[in-house]
Amino acid sequence: MKRFLFLLILTPFFSVSQLQDIKIIIPKDFGFSYMDFVQFLPGEKHFAVCSNALTILNTETSEVIDEVDLPYLAKNLSINPSGDLLMVCANNELLVYSFKDQKLELFFKSTTGELIKGQPNSEWYGSLAISGCYFTGKGNTVYISVGSFSLLFDINEKRAISSNSLPQTDYVYHAVPYAKKQEVIMVITSGTITSLVKQPLSNLSQTISLIKDVASVTRLKVRDSLLFCSTADNFFVYNLETNKIIYEIMMPKQYTAWYSAPQSQQYLRKPRALGTPDTKNFTEEYISDMDLWPGTSQVAFATYKGIKFIDIKTGQLTKQTAGVFQHIKFSSEGKRLIANGWISYKALRIYKPDNMQIISERPAMDNPIYFAGISPNKRWLYTKGNTSAYIWDLNNFSKYAEIKDPSNKDSAMVYTVFFLNDSEVVVNSGKAYPNFNLAIYNIAKKKFTKTIKKNVTAAACGFMNGEFYYADYTSLHIINLKTMAEEKYDGLYSMAVSNQYKVVNFTKDLVFIPDAGKFKIVNRKTKKTEYESTSWLVTAPVVLSPDGRYVYTSAQITKKKTINNYEMDMPLNAIVKIDMTQKKVVKDFAETYYPYDIKIKNGGKTIAIWYLKYNVGSSSTDQESMYTEYDTETGKEIVSKLLVSTKELPPFHYTSDNGNYFALSDAMGKNFKVFNLAGEEIIDLSDTKTIMPNCFFIEELDQLIMTGSSSSLATFVDLKKKKIIGQIANAMNDNFFMITPDLHYMGSKDFIKNIRFKRKSEIFSFEQFDAYLNQPHKVLQAFGCKDTALMKAYETAYLKRMRVLGIKPGSSINFAAAPEFQYVKLQEEKDNKVNFSVSINKGAGKLKQLDVLNNGTLVHTEMIPESLSSHFEKTISFESTTGINRFEFIVKDEAGLEGPRVPRLYNNTSNIKPNLYLVVIASEKFKNTKFNLAYAVKDASDVSKTMTNSKSFGKIEVKKLFNTSFDTDSVKLLKEFFAKSTINDVVMVFFAGHGYLDDDLSYYFPTYYTDFTDPKINSVNFKEFEKLFKEMKPIRKLMFVDACFSGEVDEDIYEMDGNDQKKKDQRDIRISGTTFVQSTALEMSKSIFSDLRQNSGATIISSAGGTEAAFEGEKWNNGLFTHCLIDGMTNGKADTNKDKKIMLSELQKFVAEEVNQLSNGKQTPTYRVENTVLDYELW
Repeated sequence: MKRFLFLLILTPFFSVSQLQDIKIIIPKDFGFSYMDFVQFLPGEKHFAVCSNALTILNTETSEVIDEVDLPYLAKNLSINPSGDLLMVCANNELLVYSFKDQKLELFFKSTTGELIKGQPNSEWYGSLAISGCYFTGKGNTVYISVGSFSLLFDINEKRAISSNSLPQTDYVYHAVPYAKKQEVIMVITSGTITSLVKQPLSNLSQTISLIKDVASVTRLKVRDSLLFCSTADNFFVYNLETNKIIYEIMMPKQYTAWYSAPQSQQYLRKPRALGTPDTKNFTEEYISDMDLWPGTSQVAFATYKGIKFIDIKTGQLTKQTAGVFQHIKFSSEGKRLIANGWISYKALRIYKPDNMQIISERPAMDNPIYFAGISPNKRWLYTKGNTSAYIWDLNNFSKYAEIKDPSNKDSAMVYTVFFLNDSEVVVNSGKAYPNFNLAIYNIAKKKFTKTIKKNVTAAACGFMNGEFYYADYTSLHIINLKTMAEEKYDGLYSMAVSNQYKVVNFTKDLVFIPDAGKFKIVNRKTKKTEYESTSWLVTAPVVLSPDGRYVYTSAQITKKKTINNYEMDMPLNAIVKIDMTQKKVVKDFAETYYPYDIKIKNGGKTIAIWYLKYNVGSSSTDQESMYTEYDTETGKEIVSKLLVSTKELPPFHYTSDNGNYFALSDAMGKNFKVFNLAGEEIIDLSDTKTIMPNCFFIEELDQLIMTGSSSSLATFVDLKKKKIIGQIANAMNDNFFMITPDLHYMGSKDFIKNIRFKRKSEIFSFEQFDAYLNQPHKVLQAFGCKDTALMKAYETAYLKRMRVLGIKPGSSINFAAAPEFQYVKLQEEKDNKVNFSVSINKGAGKLKQLDVLNNGTLVHTEMIPESLSSHFEKTISFESTTGINRFEFIVKDEAGLEGPRVPRLYNNTSNIKPNLYLVVIASEKFKNTKFNLAYAVKDASDVSKTMTNSKSFGKIEVKKLFNTSFDTDSVKLLKEFFAKSTINDVVMVFFAGHGYLDDDLSYYFPTYYTDFTDPKINSVNFKEFEKLFKEMKPIRKLMFVDACFSGEVDEDIYEMDGNDQKKKDQRDIRISGTTFVQSTALEMSKSIFSDLRQNSGATIISSAGGTEAAFEGEKWNNGLFTHCLIDGMTNGKADTNKDKKIMLSELQKFVAEEVNQLSNGKQTPTYRVENTVLDYELW
C-alpha cells in the first residue's frame, strides 16, 4: 500500500483570514551542531534546544512548551542563572529571549556593528559573525567574542563594560565559559596556527596559553574543571586545574583530511597525538560529542556505534548502549541525559543515566533534504537525506519507495543519488567514508539490481550522450555499463558536487577537463589535447556542440575601453565561441566576471547567456545580473534584459532544461526571484526565506520545486499562475505531510498528532484545528494529483468524519466571537494535587460551560451561573496521576461556540508503580451449540497469563468471566471490582467471543444464555462498558475486543441479504438479517484521521473493522488478534524503539500491521474509540 508524502514549516506566504494569527509548529529534526545546542533550565523541569528554532521542552515528556523561529546558523545557546533569559547568536546577530509564564518573547537584539562600536577599527568588522556568547552569571552581563574582539556587555544598559582587541592577525574562533574560575576558554587562530588559551573575565587583556598548535577545533565545552575538545586529529579531555591532558582518542583515519587526500596531496600534516590515546576502548569510531556525568569520574562519548561510558580515572569502559548518536548533555545533577540520534529511528531522547532507561522522546518526524532530483519523464522525485533517500510518485504524490544502503545499517550513509533514466537511479552509499559503493536501484522493483563499482565516492553521476559517467573529487570516469570498460580523466572535478558548477561535459570524441583557472579539451581516442586555455572562470558552464566543432565557455579577451576619458586595451573575461578546427576563439559575447549559465538555441543559431555585467568605467557598485541573447555567427546582440540590480553578488542560480526559466538568489534567500525566457520577473520567492536554494524546473507543467540547505521542506510553485501551490516535506519512514497556502493539510496520523498550533503566545494541540484543516482531497487537488479516484475516496472519508463529529463540512475556525481564557495559572501543587486558577471573558455570547480534560479524560465539568456569564474566575483542584498530566481547559458559550482550548502540563514526579486491574471475558459456549467457538476461553486465559507476568505493574488483580459467569449482571459486579483502583492504576478489559449488531446498530456481546433468534435480550450492550469507563477513577483505561466486526459501524452503508452463514474459522456477528459487503467510509476515515470525539478517555481496540471477520485457527492456536497481541509483548516484537518496554501505541501499531499481514489483508484491527493524548507502558 502506498503511503503519502512529506512535512512542513509555515512561512509568511501562508496566511488566510480565519487563521492570520496562527502558526503551525511541526515536529522538527533538531539536526547536528558542533556547538552546545541543548541546555537545561534551572530546576531542570525544562530544557532548551537551539536549532532552526529556539524550542523549550518539558524534560519528562519532551512536549513542546514554546518555540520561536531562529535565523540560519543560530548557535551558542546560553541561559542565565534565573532561567528567565536565553541567548543565542546567528551570524552577526545577538538575540536574547525572555521566558516567563512558559512563553518566549524577544527581549534584546543587536548586531556585531552595534556591539563592537568604538573598538579599534570596528567600522571594518561590523558584519563579522559572533563566535562566542554566554551569560557571565553577574546580572545581565554577557560575554561576547567576535573576530579579534572580546567584550563584556550589559544588555540592560546596552553598552560595553570592558573589552579587549587581539592583534589583527588573530581570530577568536570559539569561546566557552569556565564558570568555576570566572574565565573564558578560547580557540584562537593565527595564520595556520590554532591555539587554546584562557582569559579571565576580570582582565580581558590577559590571555594565558593552554595548548599551542592544535588541529582545527570542531567542538569545545567545559564541565566542572574539565575541558572537552574535538579537533580534526583527536578528541581529548584537558584538566584545567592541572593543565594536563588526561584522556585522548584519535580521530579515525578515514575521517582525517590527510587520509582522504589523494596520494599526491598527502604532504598534509599527519594526525598527531597530544598524549597517550586510548586504543583499547576506541578503534575506528567517530565521536560526535562528549560530556561529564556529574558526581562521577565517567565521561559519556556519543559515537556512531552507540554511547560509551568511560571512567577516565581508570580508563575502563563501564557501560555502552547501541545506536548512532550525535549529541549528549547531562543535567547538572546528573539525573537526566539528553541524547540525539538513532536507535531504530532518530529521536531526541531523555534518559535516566544510571540504567539508560528512556524517560521520554521526541521523534524526528522530518528528514533534511540535502539533494533532490527529478526523473527525465518528470514523474519521479527523489529527496536525499543523510542515511536514506525517498522516491515520490508525482502522479499522486505518494511516497513510493525508501532507498537505503544495501547493508541496511542505521549508520550507513546514502551519499549521492542520481537518475540514470526514467526507471533507475544510481546510488552511492556505504558504511564507511570514503569507501562507498556505486549501484543501480530499480524503482519499479524497489531493489538494487547491479553494482557498478566498489570503493568509490561519486560527487556526481548520470548519463550524457548515451554514456554513463561519475565524477569523484579528482577525476571523471566514463563507463560502458554493458562491458564495464572505463575511461578516466584527472581534473578538478570536486566542483561537480555543486549544481552551480557545470564542469562535466563530453561528446563521443571529446572530453572537457577542468583545472584551477584553466581547462583543456582532450580527444577521447588519442588522449591528445585538442585545445587548452589558461584563462577560465570556474563558474562558466562548458557546452560542446554535438558535432564537436565548437566549444562555448569563458575566456580572457582584450577590448578597448574608455576610462576617465582615456581609451585603453583592457583584458576582460567573456563568453566565447571556440572553433576546434582553427583552435582559437572566433567570437565573443557577453563580457562578465561571473557567468551564470549559457544555452545554445535554435539549432545553434543563437546563444542565451545569464551573467553578471562588468561595470567598467562606472562609479556604481551595484551588481547587475543580465540576460542576453546573441547571434552565434555574427556575435550581434539580439535582446538584452536587466534581471536584478543588487548590492551583493547573488551566486545561486538555476536554469530550466530548455532555458525557459531562470532562478537567481543570494545565500540567505533574501533576493530570490524567478524569470521567464524574456527576462521578465515571474515571481518573487524571497518571503520563503529559503537558505541556499536548490531549484528543479518541470517545464512541461510550468512548475518549480525548490528546496533549501539542510531543510526538510520542498515548495511547489506554479510558474504559469505565478503562485505557490504548497509545501511538502521529507517526513521520515511512513510519515507524510502536505499543506496548501489556505492552510488545508494532509498527513499521517502520527505526524499530525505531533503538530502544535501557536496563537497569541499559547501553544495548542492539533485536535482543535484538525477537523477544519485536515482535508486531503483539497490538498491533492491543489497539487494537481491525477488520481481522481483517490481524491474522491479522501473526500468521502472527510465528509464521514465531519458527520460523526457533528460539524458542517466546509466550516471554518473563527475565534473572533468565541469566549476566551484570560489566563490559566498553576497555583499550587501538593500531595499529588494541583490547583489551577482560571479567568474567562465572554465573546459574542454569554459564558455557559467549563470543561477540563486530563490526558483526554473529562475530569471536571460545570455550568457557569448567569450572574458570572460575562466574566468568570475560579480556582479548581485536581488529583494528578504519576507522570505527565496534560490538562486541557475548554469553555463554551450559550450557543455552544467553543473558544481556544488552553493546555497546561503538570509532571507528577512521585514514583508510584501502577497496579493493573484486569478483566478477561470469554463467551465460547452457548445454549445453542452451533454458535460455539474453539479458542475464546484459551485467548482470555492466555492474555491473563501474559499480563500477570508483566513487570510494568505493582499489584495485578485479575477477574475472569468465562461462559456462564458472564451475563447481563456482570458489568454491575465489575463496578465493585474496579472500585479499589486509584487514579494511578491501569484498567484493562479483554473480550473474546461473538459480536452482535441490532437493527439500530447497537453493539452487543452475546452470553451463554443469548437466544440468537433475538440476541439482544440476554446479551450485554457495549454501552454499559462505556458507562463503566466514564465512572471509574483511573485515567489509563484500555479494552480489547476480539470479535468479528468489532470496529465501529458505518450507519450509512450496509446491505441487506439475509445471509447468516459464517466460515468455520471466523468469529460471528449478526446484524438482524444484514451483512456488510464492502469497506465503509467510516473505516477509511478512521485509518486517515485521529478520533477527536470526547469519550470516556478509554482506548478501545477492535480485532477487526466494522465490516471484517476476526479469524481463529490451529496455526495460531489462538484467535489471530490475540496471537499477535501476546506475541508482540512476550517476544518483544512490539518494542519498536528498543527501550525494553512496550507502550500502548507501540503494541497497537504492531498488532494492526501483523494481523493484516498474517490474514493477507482480510482482517485489520482498528480502534472503536481512541484516546489520542495518552500513552502508557504495558510490558
